[in-house]
Amino acid sequence: ALSPGASVGTLTISNSLTLQTGCSTYVELDQSAGTNDLVRGISTVTYGGTLIVTNLAGTLAISNAFKLFDATNYSGPFDTLILPPLSAGQVWDTSGLANNGTISIIPEPIPLKISSISLTPSGLVVSGTSPFSNTNYSVLTWTNVTTPTSAWTSVVTNQTDVNGNFIFTNDFDPTEPQRYFMIRVP
Repeated sequence: ALSPGASVGTLTISNSLTLQTGCSTYVELDQSAGTNDLVRGISTVTYGGTLIVTNLAGTLAISNAFKLFDATNYSGPFDTLILPPLSAGQVWDTSGLANNGTISIIPEPIPLKISSISLTPSGLVVSGTSPFSNTNYSVLTWTNVTTPTSAWTSVVTNQTDVNGNFIFTNDFDPTEPQRYFMIRVP
């Protein structure tokens, strides 16, 4: 087991750190004091085993971020994550562990459901629903699905109606071999 301290503390390692399957890493947060455990000084951290995070005090909220590991290089995933419970509408974002050793709290993604797609004389018409009214969304498009989404073109930015419905129309080019669409909820 690895634990940076008996309470919130910092553990400095002047080498690489490999957390293996079967190993548990215990990390404490103290949201009310704005601090958390930190393992630092690591050249390379290789994640594995179970990460167990506990919040000692305070209310966790959207945009809270906690740097747990400070290393030059990060690799591998944890086998299991046990994180503190959050309020409705919030989820843990653990993607930062892979590039900066950070976990954070983000708004829960809002699911949009496509209910119909049709080709009309005015273009490709897509409609659907969201469980929430007045939800902002944008539609991105590109011809190659493997292209990073940061390079995709935004064709629509809009808001669902009061009932959560959305509809958009996009020009259709029959000579194009393929085109992909993504609906993004910010």
